[in-house]
Amino acid sequence: MTAKMKNFQSIHIGILRYPGAQEASILGLKDLFNIANQLAQKVVEQCLPNVKVSIIDLEDKIDYTDIAFLKSYHPDKDFSAIIIPPDLQGIPSISKDNVYIKFLQCHHQKGTILASVSTGAFLLGETGLLANRVVTTHWKYANSLQKAFPQIHLNINQLLIDDIDIITASGGLSWADLGLCLIKRLLGPIVMADTAKMCLIQPTNKEQRHYSIFEPSFYHGDDAILRVQRWISTTKIRDKITLNKLSVVARLTKRTLQRRFVNATGFNVTEYLQRFRVHQSQIFLQFTRMPIHKIACNVGYKDEGAFTKVFTKIVGLKPSMYRCNFFVIE
Repeated sequence: MTAKMKNFQSIHIGILRYPGAQEASILGLKDLFNIANQLAQKVVEQCLPNVKVSIIDLEDKIDYTDIAFLKSYHPDKDFSAIIIPPDLQGIPSISKDNVYIKFLQCHHQKGTILASVSTGAFLLGETGLLANRVVTTHWKYANSLQKAFPQIHLNINQLLIDDIDIITASGGLSWADLGLCLIKRLLGPIVMADTAKMCLIQPTNKEQRHYSIFEPSFYHGDDAILRVQRWISTTKIRDKITLNKLSVVARLTKRTLQRRFVNATGFNVTEYLQRFRVHQSQIFLQFTRMPIHKIACNVGYKDEGAFTKVFTKIVGLKPSMYRCNFFVIE
């Protein structure tokens, strides 16, 4: 760990606004910290530091046509923490020698906590500070992040990972979880709990895999494996699918099929089929009232217990609990 952590007498939170940064997370975090600051000043038992929130613009290249009501600050002071919001379009296109990277590296050396939300992890990764760390990002961009930064240890199941001086949050509205994490760290659990209550936010202990969707890669360039994937997606998933059958479809030996399948998709054939079947079952659980034992049968499991075991391993919830949480009301 390169950064030396500080005991902050005053708290200055910086939110990095770069071209394409998601304004909703910037505004939401700004409001969240301001509310926490108001509540902190009411804690008479402690003399808590005042919280200042700055929106950091390093380039003056932002189009403020639709956000003219926001004031932009320049980074002329130290920060307790700097947050990198997600890119609204996906992965930020920022080079390694960019001013943002140098800025983040410099402040980390001063002891500043660096935190990213969703694809903000790509910008944080360019600093080199994520090497050999456990991190998370939005499940949709997990494979891209791992390929871009092979030295990271990606745990895509977690919504938030707090590694002391580096914090990564997954995506969606997980900026709120990140905000609460920093509030707890800098102002204490009482202020964090009060802020959560005021904003009607429930501190989450859910995992990202509860929300993720199986989206296999079809852009790996292996025509034989692509042929197998297409065959799997169009066949009757309730039928038994054997390695022998797939090797015929691929026109490869079973051993070669297994090796090339892992290289192309990141899963072996068994894992891929399990995830595909579970994905199909999630659709049934969300949009139908079909009994779970029938869903298990429809996706290729004769034994409901075996289906439940695989489903729980992949999704992190039992099928019945998944339906309770995600069923779409008719």
